[in-house]
Amino acid sequence: SSNFHPVLRAMEAAVAAQDPAKLAALVKDLLAGDAQSAQELLQASAEAALNSVVSRSAPKSAEAAAPQDAWLTWPGLSLATPKGRFDVSLGPEGLTLRGKGKGCASLGPAAWSDITGLFKLPKQEGSRKAGAPARIYLLVMPLAKPLLVGKQEHRCVVVNADGAKPFPSLPDIADSSGGRDRLAAVMQELGSKVAQLPEHEVLARLFEACLDVKAVQPEQEVCSLEAVQAWKGVEEGTLYPLRSGLCFLPKPATFIPAEDILSAEAGTGGGPRGGELVVHRVSNSKVAETYSNVSRGDMHLLLAYLAKLVAQRDPGGQLAQADDEEDDPDFDDEDAPEAVAPPVQQRPRTRRQVQTARAGLQGQVASSSSAPPAKRQRQADVTTVELIEEVKPLPGSVATFDLDDEEDDDNMAEEEEEEEQDEEDADVVVEAE
Repeated sequence: SSNFHPVLRAMEAAVAAQDPAKLAALVKDLLAGDAQSAQELLQASAEAALNSVVSRSAPKSAEAAAPQDAWLTWPGLSLATPKGRFDVSLGPEGLTLRGKGKGCASLGPAAWSDITGLFKLPKQEGSRKAGAPARIYLLVMPLAKPLLVGKQEHRCVVVNADGAKPFPSLPDIADSSGGRDRLAAVMQELGSKVAQLPEHEVLARLFEACLDVKAVQPEQEVCSLEAVQAWKGVEEGTLYPLRSGLCFLPKPATFIPAEDILSAEAGTGGGPRGGELVVHRVSNSKVAETYSNVSRGDMHLLLAYLAKLVAQRDPGGQLAQADDEEDDPDFDDEDAPEAVAPPVQQRPRTRRQVQTARAGLQGQVASSSSAPPAKRQRQADVTTVELIEEVKPLPGSVATFDLDDEEDDDNMAEEEEEEEQDEEDADVVVEAE
């Protein structure tokens, strides 16, 4: 009844605070009075307690989990990378993912400026022929900065989009700024037609509006192959040759932009199931991307496609030529600084050889020169100095003279006396002349 409204609020506060003693005291006081009112109070208290428990245990809704400034949110969208179902939110800051399940944290946001493109690729299944409508389409958004999920780094976000099932309905768009105007215009254009359009078309149009790009699809004039089965390490997947680069799905989802392809070649590995495709990258020329078990019938078409991309990016082939020259051990770079040649090592000479050569030179000068004796002596002295300079030890080395093992200090003394006597005899000859 209305007389017990204050008491009811007190009971609700006691239940919310999980204070059983206070609740029991309130019930005891009221039981001493009107029994009917006490019964109503207990019933109201039970309902309040039940509502409190339910509100605490209920999981948060997609709207509550979505960023507050999100333009719109799709609940439970299927993703191939990262794998699972996520609530996908589009907003001014970018693309945000929240996993389905208790305690799942938000991933992102991946800024729109970090999403480098948008591809709509048919999933290869069954006996589907190239160019025919696919049952599932993969909407691929490569990332300049990887998306961290635990310890894993994902370089792409890949959305599974149904190829036939109509899109259920468009969520409401929030009033915001930035790319919201483009998104609102697309949603208005789709309008009531959205129920007749397949899911992949609607999702692609909305992502195009947020990224302000056109979705890229396989083109016959770019490569006659729509897709090629291949392996990346131990993972089986599909290569998609696109105008903007080479994409591999599903795991690991990777994309090599056309401007990052340096060269490509058929590897030496392979097996009965196919050959090996090796793609060298501009950003990391030391480590190549290798795909195995590529059909040999498709290999030459893939190499021709990759050569076309390289030719469009580098018409003269200067980057590939420069990389090959650096790897060539016989390459001679004209701009490189000249190496300084090491000094020529001279053979050590014995003391006896020095004495004999000096005496012979002095004799030649004395016998052949027609100059006066004083001038001839100066010429002999200059020649002797040049000879001594010639046999000086090299820097950092010690001059050694190879003497016979039988010679000792007495023999060395006799040699010095003979050297002095030879010098005196030479002087006498010069003076006599």
